Amino acid sequence: MDFIVFILILLVLTTLTLAGNYYRRLFSDGRNEYRRQELLKAESFLWEEIRRLVNPDSVVSYAGLGAGVLLGLMFSYMGGIYGAHYESYFFHSALLPALWFFGAPYLKDQFGDDLPEFSKRFLQHDLPFFLSFSMTFAAQSFMVYGIYHAISFLWVFLNFAIILGLVLYKMYQVDRGGNGLPVASQVDDDDY
Repeated sequence: MDFIVFILILLVLTTLTLAGNYYRRLFSDGRNEYRRQELLKAESFLWEEIRRLVNPDSVVSYAGLGAGVLLGLMFSYMGGIYGAHYESYFFHSALLPALWFFGAPYLKDQFGDDLPEFSKRFLQHDLPFFLSFSMTFAAQSFMVYGIYHAISFLWVFLNFAIILGLVLYKMYQVDRGGNGLPVASQVDDDDY
């Protein structure tokens, strides 16, 4: 039962995240008028967002999606080492997705040339991994709250807001062609 609830919550949260990214891109393109179809036709923009997510390198993207879910599940169940897996605030927090968000640019810079070809491609197109890894943590947190009520809803909501912000910012970086946090010398005053 837990796994079915987890899958449903994962699909809902991922859909909401992709919808948020679509509307972020739509409303930031500088137009003042939008067609009704652009605003309301959900199935078209969801498939467009999925295609944008997977297209750069489909093999690496699908591997990243699967690895993100499996690694996220593994980490969230690691709380069972010292007690019930659903009582772990640490393994149901935004800390590990935040570590990947801030650590991936460092990995690209430091080890990018020394890695095997598949690993280089994986780090270059890490958005599918980051999306599925982060959404897995958020879905596990919502599932633990919904089924067991073992952690606070405020904790779950706060961590989801952090995860959503990180994922949407990562998608924004990919849209701009960036690979990490902006360097202070590269930030324009117009960005603020």
